[in-house]
Amino acid sequence: MGKYTAPTASRLELSMLCLLFLFLPYSEFLKHLFFLLYTLFWLTTRFRLSNFGGRIDHIDVLMISIPVLGLISTMFSEFSSLKMLDRNFDMFRIMLLGLMVRRTLWSKREIYTLLTAVTVGALIALLHGWFIYFYRGVGAYPILKSVGHVNHSAIYILLVGLWLLSAFLLAGKRIPLLLTGTFSLLFFCALIPTVSRAAVAAYLIIGILLFVLAIAVKAPWAKTKSLSLGTICAIVLLGAAGALVSEQRSHSMNPAGFFEDRVSIWRTALVVVPDKPFLGAGPGSYKSVVTEGNVARLSQDVSKPLPVYSYLDHGHNLAITWLVERGAMGLILLIGFFILVSKAIFSSLIQRTNLDEAGIALVSLSVVVLVGVANTTFHHEHGLLSILMVAPMLARSR
Repeated sequence: MGKYTAPTASRLELSMLCLLFLFLPYSEFLKHLFFLLYTLFWLTTRFRLSNFGGRIDHIDVLMISIPVLGLISTMFSEFSSLKMLDRNFDMFRIMLLGLMVRRTLWSKREIYTLLTAVTVGALIALLHGWFIYFYRGVGAYPILKSVGHVNHSAIYILLVGLWLLSAFLLAGKRIPLLLTGTFSLLFFCALIPTVSRAAVAAYLIIGILLFVLAIAVKAPWAKTKSLSLGTICAIVLLGAAGALVSEQRSHSMNPAGFFEDRVSIWRTALVVVPDKPFLGAGPGSYKSVVTEGNVARLSQDVSKPLPVYSYLDHGHNLAITWLVERGAMGLILLIGFFILVSKAIFSSLIQRTNLDEAGIALVSLSVVVLVGVANTTFHHEHGLLSILMVAPMLARSR
């Protein structure tokens, strides 16, 4: 049980958290309901015990500062919309979940119980998405119902598939290798129809990284040469196949090319950054800021007008989106948080302690950063899943 929780309350907290992530990719209503119930159970237990998990440390301060700075940015913004309210609440919810999970030292059995609920919930949402797409013929791509947009669904699928791969490579005898290996393969195959090249590339890069890491720390399965060879061949071949399918299908619909589009979006967004460099224009304000009028007013080279993607509500890059909406201060806080997470992960790897949890946290951080180059990560459902995968590792660093 958690170090700071009574046994009964701990079971209730774990149950509510499992139900939250079981329904997270499928039902908006149940997602909000179980998040509220988990928060209430967590607070009730802590008030009863007069124990909130110890003193506030620098990681806690940083996690609290990110949503607070977002609210300050919104207060000084010239824009006002429900989208901005939603983005502020979303980041508050992500960091609150991270703080609550971090301030409970879960046992490994509880962590894997929780991640099993994550996997089952993703499978249910995935089967529903496939049914809608393949049987009913609705939509251009299969998506997870509550997660929504195909790129966001791809990030969620990627996180689940890679945590399973991490468990397969690093967890040793705690989880049956056949189950984790099979389901990791299943989620990767589910990733290909989304035609998300960033997600497929991230799977290939992180998969190889996890393989090398498992060899370096002398994971139990790595002693079997045939299994090692088969694993790395599967990662490389499936990654190459996924990249080929994604490239062929998406290129036929987007002749301009993936990188040309992204570079144009980034250049346009960067034009408006100097207008509010420190606090940004406010979370959720991207679409209101990056308009033809603003870009034309702020662009210095009027002889070569930049294309304006006025229909986009984010910059298809985590850093650029945060620069536009939260300014340099918000981006610095986010980078600082990532650095502290990295420090906790590498400290665990060097000492060879809690390797499975370090691997799961490494997966989360790598997905957020790598996919964040070509898309906006760390928000809504996949943001909640990302912080969940990181928080137990940060709890060990307390």
